[in-house]
This record gives sequence, structure tokens and C-alpha cells, in this order.
Amino acid sequence: MITNYERSPFNQMINMQKELINTITKNTSFHNQIAKACEVITSSHKSIIDSMKPFIEQQTELANKITKTFISFPKIELPESYITQISRIAEDLSNSFKTIKIPDFKSLSKRISELPAETKAALILLGKNGWYLNLDMELSQLHAIEKELMSNNISAVDDFLIKYYEENIDEIEKNICTLYPNRAKIISKAFSAHRNKDFELSIPVFLAQADGISKEKIDYYIFLKKDKKPETAQYVESLAIGGFQRSLLAPLTEILPIMKSEKDRGPTFTELNRHMVLHGESIDYGTHLFGCKSISLIDYIGNVLK
Repeated sequence: MITNYERSPFNQMINMQKELINTITKNTSFHNQIAKACEVITSSHKSIIDSMKPFIEQQTELANKITKTFISFPKIELPESYITQISRIAEDLSNSFKTIKIPDFKSLSKRISELPAETKAALILLGKNGWYLNLDMELSQLHAIEKELMSNNISAVDDFLIKYYEENIDEIEKNICTLYPNRAKIISKAFSAHRNKDFELSIPVFLAQADGISKEKIDYYIFLKKDKKPETAQYVESLAIGGFQRSLLAPLTEILPIMKSEKDRGPTFTELNRHMVLHGESIDYGTHLFGCKSISLIDYIGNVLK
């Protein structure tokens, strides 16, 4: 079966080169003829050459070295059929190059520079609604979630993330237990309780183990505060890391609902809160929603601090 590659101009050019090499071994140097045949390519390449100047300069230097190698070879006259065929292939290549869109590198650079701030804002908004990022999630999904939260479509986000964490629960459990084998027995029992809908049992364990993992890895508890900031903010501030990595750690630098004190919570507070759960203040925390949110927390802490 003839493949698309075998019919492509690139493969035809390769086959032509093989034939030409056989001719060169007998009688060489045909640069003038090839240059004439390839003029059609040169006329269409200006925009590409401008954007890839350093690369082109390297290739030009290499071409000059090759030319010097062949310059001492005796001249030959190539059959007209070769010149015609090369011209046709060159024209096909030229038409192919015309369909290539040159990236707007200035715009792309600006977009990349803005990415850390955008990611940080999205993660903080997610945390304010009781959710934490799964590091396997695509940034496009994160920003789509952010857009829904900004539009106050909270129930739609909850439904999406409940489904997301339930669909990935086996892989999440395996990953956390592999990363922290000394905690695997406890964590596995919490996942088992979650699957059995015993959220009253699973949630306190997930919260406690997330805190324990943080203490184990960075010597800070995630729920303790100092100077109106989480203690973990000191750890993040001490790191010599890039903007994007720092943005992924943003939830460790903000007072989010899960760690708010009684004074900060207020009378209308309804989010998952570690103090209320572990100190027995809340007796209605055992919901599927809070179960998935607590999984998102231990998954995030376990991976971002590994």
C-alpha cells in the first residue's frame, strides 16, 4: 500500500537526491542548475526566514561547507528531466510552506508571562470554593472552572469536580499510597470508607493525613496560621522557584475556608472546615460533596509537596 508519506514531496525529493548521488559519484558539481530550479522556493520563504534567522544562518554555514567540498568536482550537465522534476517538487514544497502560519512570538511571550498570575488567581478561587487542583488536570480545564465560578455557577462546578474525582479515584489512591507508603494503610481505609459512602469516617482521616503529609514534607502544618497567613506561606516564600511553580503553591499562602477560624467563618459559613470537623463542631459534614473536596485536598497536598 502506498502511504501518504511515499507520495509526499519530501519523499520524492529524497528519492531524487539518491539518484543524484549516484550521478555525483561519476561526475559532480551541479549547484548552478539546482539553484536555478529552487528559485521558486526562495521567493516564498522570506517570512519564515525572518522569524527563523538564527537557524537559517546555521544552515547557511553548513551549506557553505558542503559547497566547498563539491567545488573541486568537475562540472556536469544534468538531464532536462531532472531540472523539470526538481522545479515541480520545489513548487509543491513552496505551496505547502504558504499554508504554514508563523507564530506571533511577541504575543505568545506575553501570554506565557501572564500565565502564573492567571493560574494563581484560578487556584485561589478554586480553594475559596473548597476545591484543590489535581495536578494531572489540564490548565484549560482549570480556567474553564474559574470562568464558571466567576459566573456563580457553583453547583455546575461541584457536579463536574465530583464526577472528575470519582472517575479518577483509583489512580489518585494508588498515587498517594505509592508516594507515602508509611501512610498507605490509613489512607486506603479512608478511600474504602468513601466508596462505601461513610463520609463521616473518610473526611476526618483525609484532613488529618493531608496535615500530616505537610508536616512530614516541609515541617509545617497546613491548618496553622501565623501573622494572619498560613504557616506554609513561609515555606513557599523561602523557595527559589519560578513564577509558575510558585503559582501552583498559591493555596498554601492564603487563608482559605477549610482553615478559617470561628471568628473568620461567620454565621452563614457552610464550607468544609477542618476545625469544625475534627473538633466536633459540625455534625452534618458527611456529604458526598465534602468527601470529594477532602480527596481533592489530600491529592493536592500529596503531589504538590512530594
